[in-house]
Amino acid sequence: MRSRSSGRARARAQQTAAVAGMAAVAILIGACGSARTSDSAASADSGAAASTTADGGSSTARTVGSGVTVTAPTQCGDNVVYRQSDPDSVLATLPDETRANYTIYPYDVRASPWTRFAGRRGPWKIGYINFPVNNPWQVNLSSGLKDQFAQAKAKGLVTGDLDTYIQPSTATATPEQQSAAIEQMVKAGVDGILLHPLNAIAETKAIDDAGKAGVPIVLTGDAAPNSTYALNMFVMNQSPSYADTLRLLKDQGKVDNGRTINVLDVRGIPGNTAEQTYHNEGQATMRACRGMKEIGTVWGQWNPASTKTEVLKFIASHPGNIDFVMQQGSMSAGVIQAFEQAGKPVPPMPMGGTSGGDLAWWAANKDRFSAAGAQYGGKQVAYTAMRILLRTLAGNGPKLRDLAFPAPMVTNDNIDEFATPGKDVTWIGDPRGPLDALADTSRLDGYFSKPGNPGGM
Repeated sequence: MRSRSSGRARARAQQTAAVAGMAAVAILIGACGSARTSDSAASADSGAAASTTADGGSSTARTVGSGVTVTAPTQCGDNVVYRQSDPDSVLATLPDETRANYTIYPYDVRASPWTRFAGRRGPWKIGYINFPVNNPWQVNLSSGLKDQFAQAKAKGLVTGDLDTYIQPSTATATPEQQSAAIEQMVKAGVDGILLHPLNAIAETKAIDDAGKAGVPIVLTGDAAPNSTYALNMFVMNQSPSYADTLRLLKDQGKVDNGRTINVLDVRGIPGNTAEQTYHNEGQATMRACRGMKEIGTVWGQWNPASTKTEVLKFIASHPGNIDFVMQQGSMSAGVIQAFEQAGKPVPPMPMGGTSGGDLAWWAANKDRFSAAGAQYGGKQVAYTAMRILLRTLAGNGPKLRDLAFPAPMVTNDNIDEFATPGKDVTWIGDPRGPLDALADTSRLDGYFSKPGNPGGM
């Protein structure tokens, strides 16, 4: 980016407690089976209103905005189900195949002002904003966006260089820095921005100010559920991974079997909108299984190295058995390395959103490790997000603000299709698969009023 000094000058030393407490969705559920040691995070949205089940627990909740009805699972291995109120009647405009993707979309679905956007003459100037790149998925997202930008430039669609701002340190990164970067990029004349937000709710004003200035912002991997102008590209890979893993373990007699299952919860970055959603979903799916007992929580920062350090410290201070790890993706390698270094077997855990190294380890150990995980690589997100932004700038008219995509599910039966053999667990490559695995041209058409990618991208 041409000028970042004002954004950095406004940075704070730490994330504020208010930002850390924000969440876009709350799942309020009653306990099933044995008691849990920590329930405080099950309700993060003070505006939620829950209905009550026959056993006195809560099975549904309301989220921010107009309301999403959340049905928590009642059977071990079932998934959380969302039903959008669709106040703008936009879901009805989608093809059946596209509309089916929203049963696992955890936020309001709303209309978008970009539906009526006539487009802008190219070539376009594009910006990219991200928080510190500290895991393999992020590395591949960043390199993938550079690749996609180069391809678009070769076709005459974009100009100059990809205008980039990546926060330098997790320790000092704040949403205010990203908001300032958005403001600076708009002043510098970008036509559109790709944003991987640190906290989408805290950055909503900056996103909407850019939109009012005619600059669309596509979020890569999170959602701004209160925004008018955001284009929320969201792939819900975590809750299906949780549910399918627990169903597999139940079928194997390893959970929901009358015995206490000691659970270590490995969380991501405090204050991130999607992180709180993933945590609530993990709590919901575990509550449906008898005997799941949470014995501790560590924060891995979605960083394998940090995860390894924190899990090792927990193992050292808790010599008893850890039977299951609930983790949100991007941290599998750190969990695996910590248990192996401690000389302990790696417990079962969901494997959604991992890296090529994690999958290589899984494939090499599938005779003694069973899991499930919905997978999509950083370069696949880069491919899809760039096309969403270019289509919007061309005036193709996204039919709605929220673009939800499913991810392919990986199990022991098909792990060899996604894993690169012979790689170490720390290898930073992507899962195997085509770049358009999330949405090829025809699938993307389902979200837009006009079909086709600009310039034949």
